[in-house]
Amino acid sequence: MINQETKTRIQKYFDEACKELHIDSSLYTLRFCIDDGRFPSAFNSAEWGGNTLYINEEWVELCLRSDCEFDLRYILSHEARHLYQHQVIADFKQRGKSSELPAVINQWEYEFLHYIRNEGDEDSMDKNTNQQVEIDANAFANCMLIKNGLGARIKSGQEKIMEKAIKALAKKMWNIKIA
Repeated sequence: MINQETKTRIQKYFDEACKELHIDSSLYTLRFCIDDGRFPSAFNSAEWGGNTLYINEEWVELCLRSDCEFDLRYILSHEARHLYQHQVIADFKQRGKSSELPAVINQWEYEFLHYIRNEGDEDSMDKNTNQQVEIDANAFANCMLIKNGLGARIKSGQEKIMEKAIKALAKKMWNIKIA
C-alpha cells in the first residue's frame, strides 16, 4: 500500500502537467487500484475511465523500489496529455477550430477509437507506443522531465521520432529550442 505522502506527490505531478496544458485538474480524480483486474501486468501504470485516472499501485510500488521517481512524473504528465488530446478533439468538433492541425486531431480521434492497449507483451507494447496519441503523450512527458531537470526517457528504436516530437512540442509550448 502506498502512503499518503506518495499519493500527494503523484497528485502534485498531475496538477503540474495539467497546469502546463491549461486543464483544470480539480475536475479529475486519481484512484489507486490494487489487483482489481484492471491492469494486465505490473508494467501497466495507469488508464482513464471517464474523469477518473486509475493508477496501478503495484506499478507505483515498483517505481519506488527501483528509485524511479522520474517514472511517476513521466506517467502523470503522459496521462494529462491524453486529457488534452481528448479536449482538443471535442473542442474541434464543437467549434471547428483548434490550436492543433486538423490532420493531427483526426489521427488522434481515429487512434482513440481504435486504440491499441499495452497488454504487457512486447508486441502490444510496440503497437501501443507507435500510435500518434502515444508518441505525442510521450513527447509531452519528456518535455516535462526536461523542464524539471530530469532528462528525457526515450524507448529504444524511437530516438529519431521522439527527438523530433520533443523539439516540436517544446517550441510550441514554451517557444524554446532544445539542442
